[in-house]
Amino acid sequence: MSIAEARQLATETLALRRTHEHASALDVLDLVMKDRCQQLPDFGDLALPPAPFALVVAEALDPGMSVDEWALMTGFRADPTLRTAMLDIWATEVWPKFMRRYGLG
Repeated sequence: MSIAEARQLATETLALRRTHEHASALDVLDLVMKDRCQQLPDFGDLALPPAPFALVVAEALDPGMSVDEWALMTGFRADPTLRTAMLDIWATEVWPKFMRRYGLG
């Protein structure tokens, strides 16, 4: 999956999240990812919080922290040491859940 396809997927996810606020973030991801599995996406920075797509992934797959916490602790105003630690947690704990759930990689 190219970066253009990943951007399209992220755009669809965010649009669906806005128009269907009653649906859970996980339901939105499941719907958007349906029939798109088995390819390694090139999400680039879209896959890193505080990017909006990454925050939907966080909401869906990380029950331990809120989206606001992820945004605050990974934003560009966050303490650099904290931001680095949070992005390490993202890379080892949260993003792999996304990859496994959708059979990517």
